[in-house]
Amino acid sequence: MMRKISARDEGYTLIELLVTLTLLSFITLAIGSGLHFGTRVWEGTEDGVQTADRAQSAQTVLRSLLASAVPVTKGENVDFEGDPSQVTFEAPAPQALRAAGLVRVEISAVEGESGSALHIAFKSTKASNDREITLPTGATALRIAYLDASDSVPVWLDRWHDRNRLPDAIRIRGDDDASNRIWPEFVAKFVIGQRPDCAFDPVSLDCRRPQS
Repeated sequence: MMRKISARDEGYTLIELLVTLTLLSFITLAIGSGLHFGTRVWEGTEDGVQTADRAQSAQTVLRSLLASAVPVTKGENVDFEGDPSQVTFEAPAPQALRAAGLVRVEISAVEGESGSALHIAFKSTKASNDREITLPTGATALRIAYLDASDSVPVWLDRWHDRNRLPDAIRIRGDDDASNRIWPEFVAKFVIGQRPDCAFDPVSLDCRRPQS
């Protein structure tokens, strides 16, 4: 006796095949999108970590450098000049310069193809000992400000020129919201007191006390 062949025994219908292929397409698309999204998240996280590391490294160098600033007087004023994009001061020569005494330090906020960077120049009495370094920050733009706490209400100033003392602190922060997210606000105080009669002592790395 021959068995009766049903439609199910003959295989899938065309409609069932189309539905199955459509479902497989959706699943494949979902998996591919998920992998692509995961890759983008990973790359974005990695870029963010690298940017944060650059900012942290630059701020560490700045904090150490500013801590060494010395309020050397020239005439009635301290040799310190500050603008929104540049600050200059005197500090002991770094060991890499192989020079003794003080050097003039210039820190400038400059803009490049990959964002803003801090350009640091060390200028000594001998041009052969001059050095320059650039610290990438990842920020779009940076702005420098100077704290004047001599009055009852402290105020941040855009400029510090022709003063008989150093500012109470220096601040470097982003000039827009995007920069502020990448570059955390940086504030540093100066280690040596604001003494206008400072005579730098290379042994103690401090101001020489006036003899009584």
